[in-house]
Amino acid sequence: MPGWAAALLAFAVIGGLVFALVYYTRQSRTTGSAAAKKTERAGDHPYKKALELTGFRVSEAPGKKLQVQFLAINHGATDMADLAGIVTLKARGSESDSPACTFKFRISGIPAFGAKEIIVTDFTQKRKFFEMPDWQFLEPIVEITSAP
Repeated sequence: MPGWAAALLAFAVIGGLVFALVYYTRQSRTTGSAAAKKTERAGDHPYKKALELTGFRVSEAPGKKLQVQFLAINHGATDMADLAGIVTLKARGSESDSPACTFKFRISGIPAFGAKEIIVTDFTQKRKFFEMPDWQFLEPIVEITSAP
């Protein structure tokens, strides 16, 4: 077999392998995104993708009551009117399902691409202040309860 024919054959085999790898990788990626879309619930609130609640700080308010301070960020291009919901703070990495605390929030309005600081003093306390995890270990689970 001449050298040029062997080189051409090797190039064709390597090209076929690269094509097959790219083809199957792309096909599995589209299948994965379709599966992710199926897991989204049809009843999700339209603001859920654009709303971010972050920066949770748990401290003691006057009168030995706990208070939770956090930042609500609107990543969407439209203003968010009255929003209400429930936040459950869990300790990140904790095997137990018991939350650190659960509270209701109400936000009067967040402008497009804006942020608003929220302070909540009325919530269901599951732990005492000194038993609460540090702020970097808090993981929020947010459920929007207001009508879309």
